[in-house]
Amino acid sequence: MKRLTILAALCGIFFSDAAMALECKAPTEPYTPVWKVGDKWEYKGADSKDTVREVKEVTADGYVFESKEKGNLIKVWTSKQLNFIRSEVEGVKVKWEPHSADFPTVPFAVGVRENLTASKHIKYILQQEQQLWSATMRFAIKEFKEVQTPAGAFCAFRIERRAQETGRSVRTNIWFAPDVGNIVLLEVSRNKQMVPVMTLQSFRSGKQK
Repeated sequence: MKRLTILAALCGIFFSDAAMALECKAPTEPYTPVWKVGDKWEYKGADSKDTVREVKEVTADGYVFESKEKGNLIKVWTSKQLNFIRSEVEGVKVKWEPHSADFPTVPFAVGVRENLTASKHIKYILQQEQQLWSATMRFAIKEFKEVQTPAGAFCAFRIERRAQETGRSVRTNIWFAPDVGNIVLLEVSRNKQMVPVMTLQSFRSGKQK
């Protein structure tokens, strides 16, 4: 009788976990994130440093958000396509020309590939001093599947980014979840393994107008 009880309990755990698994089907239409004022994402880095991003303003052309990273408060202006246009940190202004991107051009769809080599020659204008930095970014949206984070389980696009800059190559997995409209997990290739470097801890949705 005891063995049957234990077996039943184990079966219950198995089926309970199976029932909780998300059924992730790629969106039938290309996906474009839409942020609202007050949307807030809290992340934990591999170095245990916290990053908090909050949308402060929605403009006709894009978004303005604040990012608190390693004790610094950074104000960032983006386009509707989430391309970084300019930022300010402690009064220092940085401008990207033509823009900087963490993601491929929205909308997202599995199978999309994009080469941003031409548009990733970025000029930083820092206190009147120009510093030229260039990189080749290659994006590929590989799949749409479940990913686990401390904030919960999400169905997310896995976006592979390969960056070539200053003699080194970096491969990154960006897990972007439509349910929160942002990254939920960031992984970087180290010693031929993908290592988490930033994970979502919590998300707060802003208010609709």
